[in-house]
Amino acid sequence: MSDNFESDEIQALNLPVNNFFLNTARTKDWVEITQMRVDKDTFSYLQNLGLKPGTAAEIISQTASGSVVVRLNRQQIGLGADIARRLIVTFTNKQDNEN
Repeated sequence: MSDNFESDEIQALNLPVNNFFLNTARTKDWVEITQMRVDKDTFSYLQNLGLKPGTAAEIISQTASGSVVVRLNRQQIGLGADIARRLIVTFTNKQDNEN
């Protein structure tokens, strides 16, 4: 039921078919953030963690409730479902932002 709701919401946002909410990603997926549908304070908080549009991250773990842990530049970042469901991502071949 929530998958249909999230799919309907993606369609309502007129996003490309290959975009989805971060909370629906699976462990070991590599994703790139395409949009952050959050308020200004949350955007700043996430940006300070290194998460912004164009950032690639690996999904380390996820829960049934939608919380996720991502790996970004050798650090793991835990995101609650309330934030993860507001980040729109797509699959990527990028393997981290490390140089």
